[in-house]
Amino acid sequence: MKNINKNTKLIFDNLSNDYIAGFIQADGSISAPLQRKGKGNGKVTLSPQFNLAKKNRDILEYIKKRFNNAGFLRKDKDDIFRYKISNLNEINDIIIPFLDKYQLRANKFSSFLKFKYIVNKTIILRNASAMLEKKDFEWVNLFVLAGNMNRLVKPSRLTRYLSPKDADLVINNASLVSAYDLNLTISNRDSITLEFINGLFDGDGSLCFIFYRNRHNNIKVKVEYSIVQDIYNISVLHEIKQYFGSGSVSIKKNENLARYLVNKNDFINLILPKFVVNLNLNSSFDLEEINGPILKKYKIYNALKILSIMHLNKDWNRNVNILREIFYYNYNLTSNISNKSFEDYIKYINFSLQLKV
Repeated sequence: MKNINKNTKLIFDNLSNDYIAGFIQADGSISAPLQRKGKGNGKVTLSPQFNLAKKNRDILEYIKKRFNNAGFLRKDKDDIFRYKISNLNEINDIIIPFLDKYQLRANKFSSFLKFKYIVNKTIILRNASAMLEKKDFEWVNLFVLAGNMNRLVKPSRLTRYLSPKDADLVINNASLVSAYDLNLTISNRDSITLEFINGLFDGDGSLCFIFYRNRHNNIKVKVEYSIVQDIYNISVLHEIKQYFGSGSVSIKKNENLARYLVNKNDFINLILPKFVVNLNLNSSFDLEEINGPILKKYKIYNALKILSIMHLNKDWNRNVNILREIFYYNYNLTSNISNKSFEDYIKYINFSLQLKV
């Protein structure tokens, strides 16, 4: 049995721009936090920045190279690596043109349009010879826009360093910049693509096989292919649902999250054929044949192995040896097993399903 799991070495070669955009949709952020120049009552300005965070350092290094090695890469706490660009000229010359062409979606798209406006105006104001009073007025407008780019950020983080009057403008989104000037009336010009979805899935997606006993005491399996977004980006999940022609979108209001979910049959019949050309569960296949997610390609590979075994062995749930093989691939598919050995995982399965495999 081939051992393909989350630790399998990946080769990042020719990732599509749509994939990178989807990856940014999931794990990237564009923001313009307030910054105080100097100590005490120093001038307050904006510091536009682009961030991308992931535990996998290799993919961030690859994207950094694609972005002309702009910015820097560092390791944060909890083994998270962060790729950051904060140089205004690099943002204007690299990030803005890229996201102009390979667009984010839903609320992140409108946030990008605000971000683009802020970057452009910040460059103008920093180089302006206009009267100080007019410049201060323009800065306040930008503070309001920046403070309303991300609805999930606490107001206190958006108004520090501001006077009570200016802070009130930010809290109430009292911008004098029109939606027309920001191009907020513009929608995504292109339909969502499979490559974008793959990038999004690598950041915010999950694939799991849930084994259980039904009321007749037979072992069954439930398959869940899902992607989550915050509730302000729920429309991208509806786009994915339309693209695959399947699935459901639900909201977890207490967590500010929305979830796209596909069940077993539609995963086999509608999702997998997008990843594997001429899909045939009767035949063998290699990892290289999967044209799907990159970081989580191992999940698709092990899912195919499990489904192929089940397809070729109709009594899979009554054969101890076959079950052990299935659980081996499910062990490799699972990414949150807390460093358990396969034998420890089998003990857990035996206990929860009352088995001896």
